[in-house]
Amino acid sequence: MQVYQITTTCANCRSENRVIIADENASASCQACGSQLLKAKRFAGVIYVMSNPKVQGVKVGMTSRNVFARAKQISGTGVPGDFSVLAAFPSNNPNKDERKVHEKLSRKRIGKEHFDLDPVTAIVRIRTILSKEWVFLDRKHERPVLERLTEQKENAQRRFAGGQSGAPQMDMFDAVGPNPCQPEAPSAQENAAELRPKSFLANLFS
Repeated sequence: MQVYQITTTCANCRSENRVIIADENASASCQACGSQLLKAKRFAGVIYVMSNPKVQGVKVGMTSRNVFARAKQISGTGVPGDFSVLAAFPSNNPNKDERKVHEKLSRKRIGKEHFDLDPVTAIVRIRTILSKEWVFLDRKHERPVLERLTEQKENAQRRFAGGQSGAPQMDMFDAVGPNPCQPEAPSAQENAAELRPKSFLANLFS
């Protein structure tokens, strides 16, 4: 079992607290005012979104270790520029979730783990695919991601409202059958008879 000591400041009373975390799922309260300081939950790994100013698109992968250490590790593999973590999503089965995300984004794949997507689109798409909230979101992208999510929600609401109010109105003839002012369309049997080749005798007497 790993034990961690965290020093944090209470958002309510601004007092400093030292918290010991030793369980996979742990929470802590402020010693001064009793407000909840944090709630910790352990998971197997994360699905991450990274970017590199020298590399096209974004890198989407998984790690069961520290995601920031992973970014530093792959930045020193001969690739120009440094990778930075844009977002991380929790996963109890990171290998399975990575395959799922890669499959859904396959049309935009330009490399093994690289996709021709802008960061905001990638983060929003992965959130939808995994149906999970991020555990980390780069501050620079926080506002545009939230704006995109708000826009999607409003568009969905408009489509729903349009589907409710924009349903076609029933014509007066729809309630009683076909329009008596128009000739009935030929039946399937009549169409088949018209298309069927006529016999030699029928041609003589037609």
